[in-house]
Amino acid sequence: MTTAFDNIPDLSLIEILSYLSCTDALWAFSNINARMTTLLIELGFYRHANLSSTRYYQFKAFLPILRLNEIESLAIDCYASSIQLNKWPYLPQLITLRLKGVRNLVDVYNFAQKHAKTLMHLTVESSDDYQTVGLTKTKKNYPSWNLSDFVQKVLRHLCTLRLLDLGMETAFFSTSLVFKNHTNRLDLSKNYT
Repeated sequence: MTTAFDNIPDLSLIEILSYLSCTDALWAFSNINARMTTLLIELGFYRHANLSSTRYYQFKAFLPILRLNEIESLAIDCYASSIQLNKWPYLPQLITLRLKGVRNLVDVYNFAQKHAKTLMHLTVESSDDYQTVGLTKTKKNYPSWNLSDFVQKVLRHLCTLRLLDLGMETAFFSTSLVFKNHTNRLDLSKNYT
């Protein structure tokens, strides 16, 4: 007995979609029919774009499928595609940005600055660039921009930002991070626990 795709119950389709990444679900089902597009919208695949596993050639083909005006959260793995961050257009609804494998903080800052009016949560995970050896931290790759400068610029220019997560051991930089924000001073060289 053969079942037409249109006869498959929504709950079964939702179960199938739950096993797929954002990229796979949108790539496979975004242009099938209005019912599938509605399911993808209701399940948040267009609002919460996780492109962590997307390589650059896939990204170029995938970008036209996305509804750029609807994206509220975006996850990018810069190891998968380091140039991807520079190719995104303005996303008017972007609230949350999660970047993994960042090597160039200038690119991150420029992207975040472009979305300064809406961006509330910024996660920059670059901990793979550093390794812990015994009690000391050893740099494998030095970022192209000083982390302290990056954080101060982000705090100064991104007025809607409520959460900045560096995704790494801040103890590595704790002796050099001192932030001033109008009337408040945050000195990370002190232990606040």
